[in-house]
Amino acid sequence: MVQPEAIYTSLRSGDRRVLSRCISWAESQREVDQAAIRDILDLDTSDDSRPTKRIAISGVPGVGKSTFINALGCRLAHKHEKVAVLAVDPSSSLSGGSILGDKTRMAELDSLENVFIRPSPTHGALGGVTAATRTAIQLCEIAGYETILIETVGVGQSEHAVSSMTDMFITLLLHNAGDDIQALKRGIMELTDVFLLHKVDDEAATKAAGPARGLLQSSINVLRPAHSFWKPTIGLCSSTTGFGMDEVENTIAEFFRKARQTGGLQENRKRQRIDWTKDEVQRIVAFAIEKQFSEHGTVERIKQHIRDGKHPLHIAKQLSLDVVQHF
Repeated sequence: MVQPEAIYTSLRSGDRRVLSRCISWAESQREVDQAAIRDILDLDTSDDSRPTKRIAISGVPGVGKSTFINALGCRLAHKHEKVAVLAVDPSSSLSGGSILGDKTRMAELDSLENVFIRPSPTHGALGGVTAATRTAIQLCEIAGYETILIETVGVGQSEHAVSSMTDMFITLLLHNAGDDIQALKRGIMELTDVFLLHKVDDEAATKAAGPARGLLQSSINVLRPAHSFWKPTIGLCSSTTGFGMDEVENTIAEFFRKARQTGGLQENRKRQRIDWTKDEVQRIVAFAIEKQFSEHGTVERIKQHIRDGKHPLHIAKQLSLDVVQHF
């Protein structure tokens, strides 16, 4: 039987095994696990006053997100900062499985004592994150982690969800990514606080990054920044050679300095809590409906009606009426 007080105490002490177990409960679809995690979180009386940093790392496939996180995380950890990484991998729509290979590209980071890495499958959730990412962030903060790096599944139209649970949004691009920049969705560009042209490993790459940087600058000049206190920046870096990584650290530090100084961080955290509450209500209601209908064979009857030729819109309307009556 789960003892919330004992689990919470272990979590506060930084026990990584307990943290992993709690995140597994948060990801579980079992009601007993969901109840356990709610009881544990109810014991946390924090009002977001912890001086933590929630940073999203996004980018096109192959841009080197995991390699970048490994390099950045190691630099922070070597300065005695506790770093948590929540790496999200897409799930197969057929098997529901996920490769979860991000952790293998963070071997150096994973070996450090003050680092926690948790790869998780999306299980079909949109927004570049899992349905339990918000809870995982809070659990990591309770466990004492100061910087939480969230690696998303990649750039896409639904990537906006991760911005509603983080303080800072970093988008990685390839240094010769002229076409990729033009293909970026406007929404992603408006959410991004720092653009980094990655894999600038030598002098030739630095030269090649010039046109991409100019194109990117022209693009963001006409966009409204995500935060009133911060104008999006563009940097060049290499995770393998270390080029530009000092500037990346300085930019992150400056962002959070301004965010706290202006009160922007506190306002953003308030919006995050509102978004979290709304999403949790929707998730809990959807889960309850699915459970209720599954137990009474409703889903199979609906499928059979559609196979028999009934219009999906008619079925959806009737289903909505049934839901209202049920609740």
